[in-house]
Amino acid sequence: MKKFLLVLSALLILTVPVFAEESETETETEGYHVISLEEAVELALGDMLSVQDIESAIRDMQMHKNDLSDQLERMERGDARIEAINTLHETLLGIETAIMGMNAAQGSMDAQMEQAFAAAMAAMAMGSPDANLILQGIWEGMAAGQVLSSELGGLHMARDAVFTELTNLSDPNFFEDIIDGVRSAVDVIERQMQNLRITQEIIEISLENGLRSILLILADMDSAMELLELSMELGNENLRRMNVMYSVGLISSHELRGVEHAISQNEVQHDALIHGRETVVRSLNQMLGLPLDTQTVIELERGIPEIPEDEYFDDYLMELILQSPTIRQLQYVVDDAKRVRRDYIADSDTITAERGTGNIRISDRDRNRAMQAAAGSEENIEQIMALRNRIAIQEAVERAIAERDQAIRTMEAAIRQAYRELDSHNVQLAARERELARAIASLGVAEANLSAGRVTPFDVAQAEMAVINIELAIEGIFNQICFLLFTIENPSLL
Repeated sequence: MKKFLLVLSALLILTVPVFAEESETETETEGYHVISLEEAVELALGDMLSVQDIESAIRDMQMHKNDLSDQLERMERGDARIEAINTLHETLLGIETAIMGMNAAQGSMDAQMEQAFAAAMAAMAMGSPDANLILQGIWEGMAAGQVLSSELGGLHMARDAVFTELTNLSDPNFFEDIIDGVRSAVDVIERQMQNLRITQEIIEISLENGLRSILLILADMDSAMELLELSMELGNENLRRMNVMYSVGLISSHELRGVEHAISQNEVQHDALIHGRETVVRSLNQMLGLPLDTQTVIELERGIPEIPEDEYFDDYLMELILQSPTIRQLQYVVDDAKRVRRDYIADSDTITAERGTGNIRISDRDRNRAMQAAAGSEENIEQIMALRNRIAIQEAVERAIAERDQAIRTMEAAIRQAYRELDSHNVQLAARERELARAIASLGVAEANLSAGRVTPFDVAQAEMAVINIELAIEGIFNQICFLLFTIENPSLL
């Protein structure tokens, strides 16, 4: 790793021309509009509906959480409880007043009904025609009395409900249960928001990784096109030489056609690369949501991270792993499972919690009893079901821990493999640098021989092409290292 740092001591910059839309953040550079990779990621994220949905959900949850937190604060101060009790007292007083009024009205109606009944009896005894009218009025009064009795019954039920709620609120334990419920709701919302933020982080990392992959492809295509263009220039120069040699009979027509065919093949490959690059750029533009009428340069700049000495490397590795969104998300699953277990322990007296760890120890006897219940044991069914629930809760914790630990082991192995690949790139770089030194020396010799008339300009051009070929290969290795470093820093991608 120390050799790797020594070799890769420069700042890596990958600059790829693509089409984009001009913005205030772009910089005019030689006819291109330059945007950073971070700006490209923001453009791509802004065009993704899933990210917009997540941000909207987080905003809504934050508002709900703020409301509940305000409610919880007032409840813990006692303001809400006192306010609720006062409101219930006022409501109860209003209901009692209404009941008293209705009782008075019912008493008055009963007196009027007695008087009307007596009048009806007298009218009937005298044979008066008013008797029927009086009886009709009595029937209407009885119907009104039934309505009044129904309303009075409803008021009594409302009074009982308010009185029960007032009694509950006057009980500190009952109010504490309400506070615990609100506090639990706040915790649930916070955990949901954390999971959504991790999901958003994973999307952003994956998106940036996709952009880096595209930029790496484009860089390889540009290097290949540069080599083909140099090769075509040399091929045309060589074709002129071969034509002269053919004209004086030094070579055959078959050898001349071979040179022409090689040039034609290079041109076909060059055209294919141009077409392929345009296809990749269109895909990139679609990802960024950019039009095709403005050329833009996406600039990728990466520094070399400090890698600790070997004695601290394991701690550095574990910090990378534990900070990755994938492991954090799995850790939330573990925490939730342990929270369920902890809440269940509070109501249990037959399961022992390990002091300091909160792990439930379930004996083989308890497991056997649960299995017997499933087979139709005559023991107390409620107790057996409780044991089965406890076993299920503990097994859920163990599964969550096992999944998290397996992910950590897999990620650790992948990171170590990635560092081995970095060492391999280091070996390639060292070999290429030695080749480059030899190629530069050969170019110097060729230029000296050209001055002495011992070689032709074509020979010097071949030596120059050898140097450029090695330089582009070194640049490609640097770009591969750049890409690999990003995946190491974000091990969820490995």
